[in-house]
Amino acid sequence: MIINKDIFLTILFLFQIFAAQIFSTTQIETSSSGQYVYAIWEEGSTQHTRIQFAYSIDYGQNFTINDYAESVGNNSRLTASDSGEYVYTIWRRSLSYPYIFRSFSSDYGISFRSQNIIASNNGVTPEITTSSTGEYVYAIWREERMPYTIKVAYSNDYAQNFQLIFPILDSHGLFPKICTNNSGQYVYATFEKSFNEVKISRSQDYGLSFTTTLLGNGTSPKIITDDSGQYVYVIYKDTSNNLKFAKSIDNGQNFTIIENSLGADVKKTHITSDSSGTNVYVIYQDQTNTLKVLYSSDSGLTFTAVSSDIATNAIDSKIITNDTGQYVFIVWQDINLDIKASTSSDSGQTYTTVSSDLGNSGYDPNIITNNTGQYVYIIYSKIGLDARIYTSNDYGVTFTSVF
Repeated sequence: MIINKDIFLTILFLFQIFAAQIFSTTQIETSSSGQYVYAIWEEGSTQHTRIQFAYSIDYGQNFTINDYAESVGNNSRLTASDSGEYVYTIWRRSLSYPYIFRSFSSDYGISFRSQNIIASNNGVTPEITTSSTGEYVYAIWREERMPYTIKVAYSNDYAQNFQLIFPILDSHGLFPKICTNNSGQYVYATFEKSFNEVKISRSQDYGLSFTTTLLGNGTSPKIITDDSGQYVYVIYKDTSNNLKFAKSIDNGQNFTIIENSLGADVKKTHITSDSSGTNVYVIYQDQTNTLKVLYSSDSGLTFTAVSSDIATNAIDSKIITNDTGQYVFIVWQDINLDIKASTSSDSGQTYTTVSSDLGNSGYDPNIITNNTGQYVYIIYSKIGLDARIYTSNDYGVTFTSVF
């Protein structure tokens, strides 16, 4: 049977969009100043995806693709130190050899050293995070084969060497997430158990040991912490698809779950906070594809819903804020595959839709800002199996296509 090329490409693209709803195919990071910007994405067919990496040293005005960082694989992620000097990438090697690889740069992404294997036991959906200096680096993933164990590796020498954590965090886990505070002392991870349980793992000794506890029944957890590591926030969906929020104010030792649902019929969620953990922002998409935002100015004690919905017909969205929480930025993909963005300059109380054309035929958008919120960077995948990058140097008022 001969399949029409256009039909085949359409099916391939729809598959990629579906996959992007499960694990992101793009990511963008920046230094505290916004001068250094790093982007990673995947291009190519689903069987032979190529990891691409690009960097900018001039506030996102120009990007250079770094061939040293390229590799065949998927599930690619990256993180960088506050200065931008140290950059770390991680990915799943390929479908045929699903190992977890990583590479690292100590010269602002200009060159990368050894793409060493962190795990050689069929790892998938890796995540990576680092301390503010880049000295401490933490990676998390799950094994592809039963019993789907959640594994963590740590480095205390700028990613030159990694050590696996034993014992494992848990088994039968899905979609692990990880974060750390500025010093790297406190490390927090969350993941979904295959039995609709949300688990939390905590380390207070720079990743040397972890304690894992049950948070509650639910799926799709996400976790963040403030610069000090004192405040830890988790959002997830309960078994009835209600939006749940849990917080810790004692470095992850105890968590309090807000009993009342923050939203109903929830599909996708995202969370961010300022550097002190005072201002917390949650965005979610409900079953009608309406995009809603909640904000808290008291470290997650209470939440207020933004009076007007951000958008309708939204498929995927991300939210980010600057260090003080004054500026909040949202990016999303609508059902027509147009990329949209919205900004707030009053700590998330009101939002203005960006008038700049951010392109179409896109999916899996991601967004990042620098400490002040002046520089904002957006990346998303394009139907043509590549990526697009847009930058703003005026606090998200206008954006320019640069890549």
